[in-house]
Amino acid sequence: MLLDAISEDFVLELLKAIAHHEDPPVSLFDLHSLKAISDQTPGYSLKDHILQVTYSALKQLRDGQSPDKPIFLPYETACKQVAGDFRNGSEDLQAWSVIYHRYLCGSTVSVNDMAKHAAVNPRQINRRERHGLRLLVEVLRSQEATEHAKLKQRTRGSYMQRPSTARLFGRETLVNAVVNLLTDPTGPLIVSLSGMGGGW
Repeated sequence: MLLDAISEDFVLELLKAIAHHEDPPVSLFDLHSLKAISDQTPGYSLKDHILQVTYSALKQLRDGQSPDKPIFLPYETACKQVAGDFRNGSEDLQAWSVIYHRYLCGSTVSVNDMAKHAAVNPRQINRRERHGLRLLVEVLRSQEATEHAKLKQRTRGSYMQRPSTARLFGRETLVNAVVNLLTDPTGPLIVSLSGMGGGW
């Protein structure tokens, strides 16, 4: 998939589809990074990939204060986690928190409820959501660029000419004599080689 195709609008459409248990945009299945992981982990889906990326970033910014794997959160628990992330965290933590709790945690928390529990204006939640979309796009593009580089390396290797393994064993003195004749400025103007095709 082209990196420019992974846009904020595109990712938002994907997140909404995940939150509403709908099929994601078909073109997202062209992600090379998803294919690479799917090959290693059978049954790994696009939803799993987005959830893993988001939850990993959230967990890292929370300093490991979260379970190792994402779990379904009841609505009130999700609201409390958002409040904690807004009380204690950076803009990046708040952004990942909004993306996770609004679309991925199993309880789709509304902007107004997030704002109420975090004691902020709903516009700030919307700003954090846009910031979270930018962060998610950056991660997806970075993963895709890495897979593009690997794919290029594999295909480049298949089209490159292999080094020649043909050697003229036992003919070094004859080859040296011909090379000397051809490189000597006072040597003959014409050198004729005869024999079977490809032979001496």
